[in-house]
This record gives sequence, C-alpha cells and structure tokens, in this order.
Amino acid sequence: MANQLAVMVFRACATVLLALLIVSSLGALAADEKPPPPTCPVCSHVIAPADSVVVTDFRAPKDTTYCGLFCALKQMAEKYPASRAIAHSPISGNEVRIIRTGARWAIVPTTAVFLILDDPQLPPAQRWRVFDRQARYIQFLSLHRELLKYKPRPTRLPQVIRLLTPPKVGAHP
Repeated sequence: MANQLAVMVFRACATVLLALLIVSSLGALAADEKPPPPTCPVCSHVIAPADSVVVTDFRAPKDTTYCGLFCALKQMAEKYPASRAIAHSPISGNEVRIIRTGARWAIVPTTAVFLILDDPQLPPAQRWRVFDRQARYIQFLSLHRELLKYKPRPTRLPQVIRLLTPPKVGAHP
C-alpha cells in the first residue's frame, strides 16, 4: 500500500513537472516570436524606418508614425490643425520639418522641395518624398533614372498643400 502511494505521488509530481516544462517551453517560443511590424494608420502599409514620417499633434501632445510623406501630410491636412511632421531627406538624411498652424503651413528648411510621382501602383512611401534642397532632388533623380518616366518636377510646399486640400464648393478659382 505504501509502495502504491509512493508510485502515485511520483507520477503526480512527474506530471506536474512535465506540464511546467511544456508551459515554460511554449513561453520561450512565444518570446522568440517577433511582434508584427508597425503599420501606417492611413494605408495599412508596413512602416519602414527609412521612409517613416512622425507627426506630432500639438493639441494632444502625441506622436503618430506614418509609412510616408503622403499619408502624414494627408492626416495633417484633415485632422491636425496644429501639428508638425518630421521627415528625412533621402540623400542627406537631414531633417525636414513641416509645420501647420491652422490655415498656415511652413517648412524648414525653406529650400526644401518635394518629389511627387503620380502612380497609384507605387507604395505611398515612394510616391512623395521631400528633399532639404533642390540639389539633393536632382542628385536623387540622377541615381534613380527609372523615375524620369513620371516626368517629375520639383514641387514647393504651397503646391503640395493645394494637392492635399480640395477646393471648397462654390469657391472661385
């Protein structure tokens, strides 16, 4: 009888240890899994660090990261009347800041120009780019000659804002 009790206790302990081993190994497997990459709140594309644009809403001091310039500026135009976007010029890596205060928009540096490619087949991050100055824009196009088929022109901030904000109904041109 004592022998049977010892065997039952041994089996129960072995079962508990086996269960703990299984649970801990599952936890280790779950810890090894990478979290899914962050996605853009506008278009749901994956946010690549090199193309990401961070928008700060000054009313609720919070930062939101977008997959590219188009999504970030679209949100600024539609939802954030007091905000700032920080993007990086592809060639130099320099910061370009776009600030919106109500109806007023500004860009720093003031020499910044945009490259806008009108092709919905391209990912959003590749359609719109900003350069800290026109020389970097030209350098980028010389390195990416395949983009010349879109006949790009350097675009300044006022033209970009007009593209983002549709004309008001009944407004005169």
